[in-house]
Amino acid sequence: MSTEERQQYLEKLQQILPPAPAFDAWLKKTGALPPDFNSLPRINSLPDPLTFLDGRHVATAAQWAARRQEISELSQRYEWGKIPPKPKIDRAVVLDEKHEAGYTVRNLRLEFGAGSKGTLRVRVYIPDARGPFPAMINTSLAGWAPSLVRRGFISAGYAGKRRNGRPPAPLDALYPDYDFALLPRRAWCAGLVIDYLATLKQMDMKHIGIFGYSARWQDGSDGGCAGYAHYGGDCGQHGCGRRVAVACGGERGRGRGNRDDDASVPDVVCAAATIFCRA
Repeated sequence: MSTEERQQYLEKLQQILPPAPAFDAWLKKTGALPPDFNSLPRINSLPDPLTFLDGRHVATAAQWAARRQEISELSQRYEWGKIPPKPKIDRAVVLDEKHEAGYTVRNLRLEFGAGSKGTLRVRVYIPDARGPFPAMINTSLAGWAPSLVRRGFISAGYAGKRRNGRPPAPLDALYPDYDFALLPRRAWCAGLVIDYLATLKQMDMKHIGIFGYSARWQDGSDGGCAGYAHYGGDCGQHGCGRRVAVACGGERGRGRGNRDDDASVPDVVCAAATIFCRA
């Protein structure tokens, strides 16, 4: 495709797909054009994670580390946005704490970033027994605490959902050079919760689970988890998470694709992902 053909493709794309202000603002800022789709390799199934973009195959552990980095960079460029390094927690300020029947509930504020200006609300429910206990993390403060505590889990909830249309934690001012979208922000904040859990003597750090958002947001994590269990949700109901939603979900029909997410939650993925909606 020539530059003129790519420009024509973009104009057609904008005419066909529903409006998305975040995408339009990104186009104005970057002047980006769709790639030359005709020059890209055709892959009818999911791409092989053990094959580099240039066609080389992963044969050693060191090569896998390089390939993993390549996957991360591609994901950040085209799906998640650029993700900042996870900061250390400067302070964990206990706002209140009370003992209930069989457990302690603690509300706290994690402070991080330059001048400790970044904050994240967290609530933990800790069973009375000695432990160590596994933990489940949820993007709401209450989470599934009653069921979890009764089964011998620590429940760790954090304010990971939108409030008044704003994403969790005041991150834009802290990290102006990073454009990571809503889902990786949730995963990034979950990393801070895990760091706090590591300070609890009752915590079993080998057994941590996370609820919510199908499996899609896990791609935004820093790789600190050995694995995760996925259930239901969107086009990820067959266990493939966001990848299926982007690749196979319909924009106007029954499926749920990434432009559909753009319309309902504009910054769920970075604006660059919309460029891959085929007109």
